[in-house]
Amino acid sequence: MRALSISILLLIFTTVSAISGRVVNESGAPVENVIVTCGERGVYTDMHGNFTINAAADSLSFAKIGFLSQSVTIKELTENSTVVLSVEAVRIDGMRIREMRYSPRLPNYSGKKTIVVEEAQLEAADVADIIRKETGLYMTGGSLPGESRYVSLQGQKSKHTVVMIDGVVVNSSGNSFDLSSIPASIIERVEIIEGGSGAIAGSGAIGGIVNIVTRRDEMESSTTNLKLLTSQSAGSYDLQKNRLDASLWSWICKTDISVSHLYNRADFEYKDQQGETQKNINNAVSSWDFSLNQEIPVVPFGNRLSVLYREFSKQMIGRYTQIAAYDDANLQGRSLRMSLDMDKRFDVAHFRLVPHYSKEYTLYDNTGSTAFTAVAKGENFYESYGADQETMIYFNEFLEVEPTFTWRTQQYEYKDRITYWSDVEPIKQTNLSPHLRISSEIDMRWFLTTVNLDYRHDYVHSDMQDDQNFSSWKAGLELESEDTIGLKVGADCGTGYSLPSLYDLYWKGGGQAMGNPDLEPEKSFGYQVMLSSWYKEMIDLGITWSDQQVDDLIFWHKSVYGWKPDNIGATIVRNFKMELMLSPVPFAHFSGSWQRTFAEDRSTDEDGSHADHYGKTVPGIPVSVTSLKLNLESWGASIGASWNRIGERYTTLDNMMGALDPYEVLDIDAKYCLKLSGSQWLQPVFYGKLNNLLDAVYEIDSGQPEPGRNWEAGFFYEVDMPL
Repeated sequence: MRALSISILLLIFTTVSAISGRVVNESGAPVENVIVTCGERGVYTDMHGNFTINAAADSLSFAKIGFLSQSVTIKELTENSTVVLSVEAVRIDGMRIREMRYSPRLPNYSGKKTIVVEEAQLEAADVADIIRKETGLYMTGGSLPGESRYVSLQGQKSKHTVVMIDGVVVNSSGNSFDLSSIPASIIERVEIIEGGSGAIAGSGAIGGIVNIVTRRDEMESSTTNLKLLTSQSAGSYDLQKNRLDASLWSWICKTDISVSHLYNRADFEYKDQQGETQKNINNAVSSWDFSLNQEIPVVPFGNRLSVLYREFSKQMIGRYTQIAAYDDANLQGRSLRMSLDMDKRFDVAHFRLVPHYSKEYTLYDNTGSTAFTAVAKGENFYESYGADQETMIYFNEFLEVEPTFTWRTQQYEYKDRITYWSDVEPIKQTNLSPHLRISSEIDMRWFLTTVNLDYRHDYVHSDMQDDQNFSSWKAGLELESEDTIGLKVGADCGTGYSLPSLYDLYWKGGGQAMGNPDLEPEKSFGYQVMLSSWYKEMIDLGITWSDQQVDDLIFWHKSVYGWKPDNIGATIVRNFKMELMLSPVPFAHFSGSWQRTFAEDRSTDEDGSHADHYGKTVPGIPVSVTSLKLNLESWGASIGASWNRIGERYTTLDNMMGALDPYEVLDIDAKYCLKLSGSQWLQPVFYGKLNNLLDAVYEIDSGQPEPGRNWEAGFFYEVDMPL
């Protein structure tokens, strides 16, 4: 209420005129990321070339690499003026600068969140490290470096979040995606859309989408330049992290290479729910990551070759409550992801084609187990290949139409090295998906109105099942007023679906687990409404309500024949979220969020009566999540604090086992840049982290406790020089 009262007073007593307009090139196509300045104020144009800025001087300046800079007096501008920029190759001290290549992005649906990865975040190891610093998002998986991490959106399962890299889906069908497997060094920004988005990403996008956009530099050089970055860190439980990045670029090609290594022994003591001290041992994690990105600027179309390779080894694959059974368990594996991103812009259209290929291999070995039923050894093989094609057509300054076509083939195979009858022969699944997006932005007198419509049809062919067809749609409307006090109102609704994973369908786990080839795909329909208001860049308050029904939700449960998956009928997931950001002074930033989730089983029997679990809370979804974060920056130093409270989570369909206790975790991090006088090259940055400062006792998942207080410290520095 206090923040609302301040906003109302500012609205009454503050009168600053706002100027809106649009920036296009000589062909009339919109130009995004143009820097528009007015006095000391500055903004960027959006993907449609639109901008709004508060008047603070007598003229506006427009600047972007690859275009002639331009200044226009405010008197020359009419309401919603169009500014035309001329293309020019600029040469400065041996440097030739060109317009930035196409950067893929998600459509602007209500509540879309964009996390820009700055150079100040170079201590982050992976995407999970970046996302976990944001409020309003719930991370699952382990808390220690090297462990798998996933993100859950709007109270849905993590497998209902589709992860993309540059707009290309990387989830295997029906599975969660491990965000710790993507190194932070290649990332420019992370885009997040919450709510059913099957019309955008296809299978799995019931909870939303996370799109990881990789870095795309804007410069090419007539000389050769080299940039090096190295990072070293250590921490609790023998943690060691090493990283080396190298960028070599010239007029003919640009190459970025990153190599990193992580080792974490991860043996720790913890207290169980009865307060007894226990010890987790033989839980070491080791991984090597390699990434390559290469562009050839002299080619007359955008091109980018990307390669990601990872090798890893993990011990203790199993619940900590069964240490004797899994003490010698080990999981080893490797993965390869490759793509070639090609694009070409014409006067009224932009064409893009991305062929891609990925391959994963894992070997699980628990032959040393003392428990006969847990003895196992098997190899998993997964392969995916296909292509994404999209064409963005600019009909006029208000309307864009984007037809796309996606082809993706996945193949899964399992070889049991103990019992051959548990083998799963190679199974192939192919998706063919035409998709149409219509986007419109109309700058009215008081509001900027944005309309998005997406429709997608998926044809699925499998070796083991009948052909299937799915149609998904999503529609959204957003009204935004950018003045001294901004206001945004938005709503969207849509459908989605999620295919069972090949593991859910065909897994043969001997007497412990068995897949179910009769599983039905999960289907969803839902909507969300959003309201946000802000004052300059000082205060931002947002409220979101979402309501989604998921039919035929797949859930693994224990039966008399062992673990197996089944469809549990209908579920309702309602989520209320409040987010607040405060920046009262330039060196202090505060953000907080609170979300409450109501996830209920609404299954019915064939006669329409309530099923056994009707009205029960869906397992694995926390009833509430609260996050508070504070960051202070000054004189090359920064210190941050993060507090999270995760509410109760049930573990069984009947809720009879009770719920996991809520837990609170407080993390502190600090960073300092040492600027040595007379040295432009050597300016190391030192950082430290203290996790779980209050030494909380908690479990993220049942039977899997997390460590107490732990730390990490290290440094990194960057060298940029001509050769």
